[in-house]
Amino acid sequence: MSGSSVYAAGEFTEVSGQSRDSLARLDAASGAVNSFQHGIEGSPRALAVGNGRLYLAGAISRVDQQDRRRLAAFSLDTGELDDDWTPSADNTVYSLAYRDSKVYLGGSFHRADDARSTLRLAAVDATSGDLDEDFRPSPPSVVYSIAVDDNGVYAAMGGPGGRAAAFSNSGSTRWTRVFDGDAQAITVLDGTAYVGGHFDRACTSDATGAHGTCRQGSVSRVKLAAVRSDGTLADWAPQANGISGVRTLAVDREHGTVAAGGDFTTIGGRSQKRFVSFG
Repeated sequence: MSGSSVYAAGEFTEVSGQSRDSLARLDAASGAVNSFQHGIEGSPRALAVGNGRLYLAGAISRVDQQDRRRLAAFSLDTGELDDDWTPSADNTVYSLAYRDSKVYLGGSFHRADDARSTLRLAAVDATSGDLDEDFRPSPPSVVYSIAVDDNGVYAAMGGPGGRAAAFSNSGSTRWTRVFDGDAQAITVLDGTAYVGGHFDRACTSDATGAHGTCRQGSVSRVKLAAVRSDGTLADWAPQANGISGVRTLAVDREHGTVAAGGDFTTIGGRSQKRFVSFG
């Protein structure tokens, strides 16, 4: 969301009866479809707003018939494709986050801007698209979701056994938590990272066995968990149900709330279908 507009990206060709190729802008109050319109080749996976731009990522190859390698940007003022912002990745970018004039990329790529050691997590300049050569955390598994705050970058990863990790602004690892299934979503509020996925347990050590099972003890954290700023597991345990579990998380910093969306139908044994907000 930016100002009075909500941006949507996905594999659609029409919004409210109007032709839109995978990307649309809606009025936040009325839901009316804006004139913002582009041609996207491939599958969008993520959006981020900052620096006067809308950033788009995914498995995209062309925008408005111009070559783009998984990443593109548009002016928030004019809606036009940014011809100068052209960073690249060699495989899918699943998540984006903007902070302090940088755009962070998380995904399954091995190289960003054809640079070595930019495995799965990288940062580029929000204006020029130039790679941040100093930020190279190289997480061990595919990154499905990222979040940022003043302390650094947070990543939710796949497995076997899922992981959530926090990295400093320089790319060094601050903490890692291991789960018995993929971590698919992450967000951060007041230094606490909230993690969602299709895990059922949080491991008490980094040791995992076949299929990501916890080898040295675990505690119940069904689809949702929270990790304090020092890497310790918080008591917060809403316990969602389902197989795929939680797919997305977001925070409202003004009101201090955390929202989750996914394939669950209960939270703590109570009916709560696919969306929940925690105050």
